[in-house]
Amino acid sequence: MFEITEESAQEITRGFSIPPQPEILRKIQEEGKQEYPDIDRISGFVSLDVGLSAFLLKTINSPATGLNRSVGDVKQAAMFLGLKSLYPLISYYELKSSFKQSESCISLERFWDGSAESARMCSLLVKHLDLSSDCPMEYAYAVGLFHDCGIAALASKFPNYRETLGIINDKPGKNFTETEDAIYNTNHAVIGYFILSSWNMPKLICDFVGRHHDPTLFLNSKTDIMQRNLFGILKLSDNTLSHHHRGVDDTEWQIYKSDILDYFGLSEEDHEELQGNLIDDFLEN
Repeated sequence: MFEITEESAQEITRGFSIPPQPEILRKIQEEGKQEYPDIDRISGFVSLDVGLSAFLLKTINSPATGLNRSVGDVKQAAMFLGLKSLYPLISYYELKSSFKQSESCISLERFWDGSAESARMCSLLVKHLDLSSDCPMEYAYAVGLFHDCGIAALASKFPNYRETLGIINDKPGKNFTETEDAIYNTNHAVIGYFILSSWNMPKLICDFVGRHHDPTLFLNSKTDIMQRNLFGILKLSDNTLSHHHRGVDDTEWQIYKSDILDYFGLSEEDHEELQGNLIDDFLEN
């Protein structure tokens, strides 16, 4: 994916506060490597953090999960979610906790809420497009949660980053990261890649986050089918949420619209119907 040496990595991330991997994630990863991971040990790690426990229980008991009963303890939640879904949720909670609002020029609460919405919308797209065999739900959810995590780091380092976002939103049809590169000589995709890599997230997710604004990732027919599906899902999600919140296309949608609709075999009418159904499901949950 990236051909980056240790020296160039240090140059790219110099001055950024790349949060170290929390101890709880390291412990869960180690347990997950065992032939038979011990769910009691894992839920024990989680239970030591009251805030994390409350977050997981709130998440699993939300209408979006579709459960017909309430989950009352962390062990039950861990058993229901499974490690593949549990780890991204814990990572999301810990990553949110790593950045301080006092050091950021954007509203982090709004930012992280947007990431959660993206994760939900990406999951809905897997279901609506019947892609689960080529694009597991947990990967789509993780991509939604973490694809923009580098924005939190940029907003903490550069006091003018909010103005940069305004510039990007005023230039529909232009690649998001090109504007960041021109101003800061780096971008949120690259920084996000380093954050997730340092937290030992799955390589496929790290690589995707690093290239989620790179058109060649999607347009190259030799790209892994899961990566292409994730790219198309993310762009459809971004555009659907943009219409839901602002009533307009996402700034990058026109760059990819034709290719993404062709890839998924969608006509203009199909896309409009899909977008309406997605928003209905999103609001219902």
